[in-house]
Amino acid sequence: MTVANGYQLPDLILFVTSLLETGYNGDLVISLSDIKPETLAYFRYHKDRIILYDIGIRCRRFCQVDLYRDKNGSLLVDPRKKRQVAQLRFEIFWAWTQLYSSTTRVFFTDSRDVYFHRNPFENLPTMTTTLHVFEEPARVEQSLANSNWLRKTYPDLNMKDMYPRNIICSGTTLGGKPAMDMYARAMVHQFDVTQSTRLGGDQGHNNFLIHTNKLVGIPNITNITIHEKGRGLVNTVGLIAKLRGPLSEVGLLRNGTVWNSDGTISPVVHMFDRDQELKDIQHNRSLEELAKWNELLHQYSSS
Repeated sequence: MTVANGYQLPDLILFVTSLLETGYNGDLVISLSDIKPETLAYFRYHKDRIILYDIGIRCRRFCQVDLYRDKNGSLLVDPRKKRQVAQLRFEIFWAWTQLYSSTTRVFFTDSRDVYFHRNPFENLPTMTTTLHVFEEPARVEQSLANSNWLRKTYPDLNMKDMYPRNIICSGTTLGGKPAMDMYARAMVHQFDVTQSTRLGGDQGHNNFLIHTNKLVGIPNITNITIHEKGRGLVNTVGLIAKLRGPLSEVGLLRNGTVWNSDGTISPVVHMFDRDQELKDIQHNRSLEELAKWNELLHQYSSS
């Protein structure tokens, strides 16, 4: 599931094609806004694989959403103040989870800077009440942005306790439907408590929930698996280039493939565009996929 507000086909074709090429055959649920004709044509072509929503996210610096209705089905005014789409998306994620059974496995993910080497659900056990979260390759104290998102959003938080902890990324979270339902609710609740409209505030909410154990013991979450940086299902590589150097120089990018530090191929790569070489590789791949799509459109129009 992804909320890709403001993005069009060139931004998303790598995300979509790389996932479908893994053999993934579940629902790919995407919310877009202001959809251009070429983008709509692509998603209509893949209508058997993709569920597309235009939910009505309205943004002018901050955003509101046409999501809520009364018992008669009439649209209600957004009850929350304008906020960042990165935070608002958790309300949409929560609404989507209500459409699935308790045995469904759910992945909330970013889109523009994500691509797949492998089906993210492959070989995963039953996880009804398990939540999977993914570390970034840095501690809170190594990132001024992450430190500020926590410190300014939670002024009373003991930052000395937070600084040595590894950053947990809010852009990728996976689990069983009951667990993901509660996680989405918790993220929405944190906005209601903090009223934070800072860009990146969702990252502060996410790290607060995980590192202060606010999700431990709540209904429908019996286990929280924290995937160690560079060793789990998702390899979030954004801070590696900044703190350690280019991925190829530290041995994590070889022959166009991103590897985990344990020697396995990274199933999901996040923040690939922070490394220039990897960004160039995937940009060229996106151009190739767009060319294939345009050729297919030309064949249809000529037939």
